[in-house]
Formats: sequence, structure tokens, C-alpha cells
Amino acid sequence: MTALEYILDGLEAELALERELGIRVVECDRSLLEEGKGKREEGKGKREEGKGNGERGTGNGERGRETIDARRGAISQRLSSNVSCLANPPTQTPPNPNTQTPPNPNTQTPPNPNTQTPPNPNTPKPTLPHSPTSPFVFLHHRPLSDAGEEMVAKITAALGATPESAPVAVDPPLPAARVYVVLGGLALKKWFPGRNAAPGQWVRSDGGVDVLVTYSPEYILRFNVVTPAVMKMKHDMWNSLKEMKRRLLK
Repeated sequence: MTALEYILDGLEAELALERELGIRVVECDRSLLEEGKGKREEGKGKREEGKGNGERGTGNGERGRETIDARRGAISQRLSSNVSCLANPPTQTPPNPNTQTPPNPNTQTPPNPNTQTPPNPNTPKPTLPHSPTSPFVFLHHRPLSDAGEEMVAKITAALGATPESAPVAVDPPLPAARVYVVLGGLALKKWFPGRNAAPGQWVRSDGGVDVLVTYSPEYILRFNVVTPAVMKMKHDMWNSLKEMKRRLLK
């Protein structure tokens, strides 16, 4: 048996299996099968004629037949497997949404807005050290008006003192204090005659106490319209008072 005849026999066996199962197994040009059919018949006659030529031809024919039968069995098994797969498609287990642990929103700690403590508006301002002697005393040449007293009270509170610890004196004797704050030129003449100083300047009393000269609240309150000049006076007065407090805190 030639190689071509062996191939044609195998093809014929597969075509016969197609007819039995009713399913196309072989992919080829079917028009060629009719032409080759006569040749295969002729080849069969020659094979029958050559069967008696010896054991070799017989052995080859048996091996060819066994091969065809084996291929038929393999094709049948493959087709049966395909039909079984079509009839019973494999079951796919749907994904379990619980198998994946959802992200924990607590794994990332959100920024704590309390890490920075906001300033407490009720925190008391630093106060001047307490002593039997007043830290400072305001000196004026006459009693203040209501507006003047209110202005001095605000200044006193801003400096961390109280009206009791930082009173306003208008008449002698000169009270004991660590610093004297003279409110205006008239007060300077009354309390420290012979001394001259502009607002914001320092002088010393006969007892060696520092004396700060600044504007009188009554003078500033006389200006009904707040002009840049008035704002400058208030600014200069406040800066000199802050300097006085720094001296007391040393």
C-alpha cells in the first residue's frame, strides 16, 4: 500500500463516520472526492490483487486497518466529548461579592481638626505682677469725663491691669508706683513742675521713678472726626503704653 492509498483509506473511513453520525468531521473540497473515488476503487482492486503476494503486504494491510479503526475511535470519542460539552456546559460559579473584603474607610485616619488648638478668646491676657505698690498710675490734672474714664478703662484692661491696680490720680499726694503715666502737658506741669517732655518721651521723678508722658484722653476725644492725624496720635499713645508694660515685665 502506497502512502497516498493509506491517506485515501483513512479519508474514506472518516467520511463513512460522517455519514453515520450526520456531522461533518473532515474539512476539504468535496468536489475532489468524486474524482478520487474511481481511483480509490482502482487502488482497491490492486490491493486485493496484491494481498496474495506475501506476508509483507498482508501485514501492511492489517496495520492500515488498525490505524483506521484507531482513528475512528479517536474521532468518535472526540465527537462524543463535544456533544457532551454542548449538552452539559461547565458550570461557572458566579463571583461571591463577599470574598473580597471591601476597603475599610477607617484604615486611613482623617485629619483631626483638633490637632491645632484654636486660640481661646477667654484666655486671660498676661497680667502685671502683683505687689503692694501699683505697677503704674495714671496722673491727670483734673477728673476725667465719662468718655475719658471709659477710654482709660479700655487701655487699662488691654495692658492686663485693673482700675484698682492702676488708678487715675488727679490730686496730690503722689501715690507709690513703679511707673507714672502722665496724661497730657497740663498734668505734667501739675505733678512734675519744671520738667518738659513731648508725648512718648520719658523723664524721671525726684524719687527716681520712670515717668512716661503721653496724650490726654480728653484731648483726643475733642476731635469729633477721626482724621489721619488723630489716628496717628492714638497709634503713638498705644505704642508708648506697650513700651511701658515691657519695662514693667522685665
